[in-house]
Formats: sequence, C-alpha cells, structure tokens
Amino acid sequence: MNIREYVKHRWYMFVIVFFAGIYSYLTAWSSGLISNKDFLYTAVSIIVFFVFFIIIDYIKLQTRLKKMREFLENNCSIDFTSNYPMDIKYAEQYKEIAENFDKYKETTDSEHKNELEFITKWVHDVKVPIAAINLITENMDNDEGQQIQMQLNYIEQNIQKILFHMKSKTFYDDYRIRSVSLKAIINQALKNYAVFFSYKSISLKIDCEDYEVFTDEKWSIYIVSQLISNAVKYTPINGEIIITANFDDDGVSLSIKNTGAGIEERNLENIFRRGYSGYSIRKEKSTGYGLYLSKKLADKMGHRLAAKSKENEYAEFIIYYSFDKNDAYYNNVSLND
Repeated sequence: MNIREYVKHRWYMFVIVFFAGIYSYLTAWSSGLISNKDFLYTAVSIIVFFVFFIIIDYIKLQTRLKKMREFLENNCSIDFTSNYPMDIKYAEQYKEIAENFDKYKETTDSEHKNELEFITKWVHDVKVPIAAINLITENMDNDEGQQIQMQLNYIEQNIQKILFHMKSKTFYDDYRIRSVSLKAIINQALKNYAVFFSYKSISLKIDCEDYEVFTDEKWSIYIVSQLISNAVKYTPINGEIIITANFDDDGVSLSIKNTGAGIEERNLENIFRRGYSGYSIRKEKSTGYGLYLSKKLADKMGHRLAAKSKENEYAEFIIYYSFDKNDAYYNNVSLND
C-alpha cells in the first residue's frame, strides 16, 4: 500500500481528527485557556502529534497487510495470528474458501480425467470398425469407394476433434516442447487426405526445406491437419493447394494456401472465433470449430496463427514458429530433445 492508497483508505479519519482538533482549539481559545501568543505553539504541537499518529498507523497497517498477503500467497496453509479480531475472521473465511476450492478442483479434475479416459477408449473402439471399412473400400476401385472413404475420413476428423478438445482442457499436462522436423509434421498431417486429393483432382505442391521447429509434435500435426482439411474442403475440383515454409531471423513460418473462392474480407477477423458460422463467397456454411481449436492450441504453444485471402483467388493460413525464448511455451516447460 502506497501513501496515495493509504490516504484514500483513511480519508474519513483525517477529516474527523482535523475538525476535532479545530473544535478543541476554538473551544479552549474562547474559554480563555489558550492565549493568542500560544496559538502558533499549539497549532504546531497538534500537527506534529498528528504526523506521528499517521506514521505509526501507516506502519501498523502495512504490517497487517503484509501478514495477510503472506497468508494468502501460501494458499492459507500457514498459521495466522493477529491482534485484530477482524483480520483473524477474514483469514478464517479465506482459508475456508481456499479449502472448498481445492475440493472442487480435485473433484472437477477427477471427473474430467474419467471423461477423458472414457472418450479416449471410445475413440479407439470406434477406430477399429472405421479401419476395417477403409480396408474394404480400398479394394473398391470406383467412385463409390472413394466417396465412402471420404466420409469415413470426415468421421475420423470429427472424432479426433472431440478428443483434442477434451485434451486441450489439460493442455499443460499433455504436451512436450522439443525440436521437431517440419517436414515430418506435414507428412503426418497429409496422410489421411490422399483420397480427397484424388477424388477432387486437386494438385498438391510442397516447397519446404526440412526445418527444425520447437513445438509439440502431436498438437502441431493436429493443427496442420485441420488447416489442410479446411483447404481441401474449399478447394474446387482441379484446384491447387500449395504448402511452403520460410525461414528468417524471427523463426519459421508454414503456409497452407488453396485456390478457390477465398474468404470474404469481413470474415477474416472472425474466422478463428468460437462458434462463428461464416460463409465463404461460395456460400458454403462452416461451423469453424476446427479453426477455433487450432488457434487456441497454437496460442498455448506460443505460436501465431493467421489468415490471408483474396476474393475469388485464394485463402492462406500461416503458422509462425517463433525463436523468441520469451514465448508462452518457454515459460511453462523445459526443452527436451
């Protein structure tokens, strides 16, 4: 507490003491107890005593606040003693709130863990019949087989979206920042989209050196996969998707660009917003939850995700993997190879 805060806290006391002093002095002067020649001496004495009072009161208040702050910073786990009954009462209330919060957090964490275990098991159970159907449709060398495979891939993507959404709630318990090959991330993200490129006759160009980036591999694969899924969805038949990587003093940037209608300029600032249902120029409605989750995960890892577009030409999503050691993820984990 600085002097300004102290004055704001004690202003009423200063007013009462000031007027009490004036009243006492005038009463004594009118009664003849104080002569005119003693006026200055009396006034100075009152001021000096008042200043001493303020200093002592300020020090005592600072001491009380310091004890309370230490008590709170230790999560109310240390013994709290005070000569002021109200301070003790407040400390007891704070301790009760802290204990109730810890119990609530423990219960919530346990429930979330059980939910995550159930969903993880459900995802793996569902993947078995999906994989079996994929094997069957691979031998169907016709349009119907490709359509079935595409729909199965959509199902897998949505299942993964549920899983990663649940895991994002305990993100810092489930990620590991290390040096990862950017090409490996791209290759893994592209694995499930071969049938889409073939079905829509989309041309894929990759211009990417094998840069090393600091990131969590599985989370980055998911983000890139979502961006590729978005690009494939909005690329017209016989269109083109271009994946490039650039290196500069600030870090590595990965660009995923697709030809097509693009994104309307008015939608660019909202494209990563949760629950935003925007329309492309082609009037295809999208929930946008995959982009929202990708942005959320990128932010947590200290990466930057941005979108660019030119109407009726292209849409481009760029991930910036910064080298800045002050980025968010460096404050939460240590880098391990």
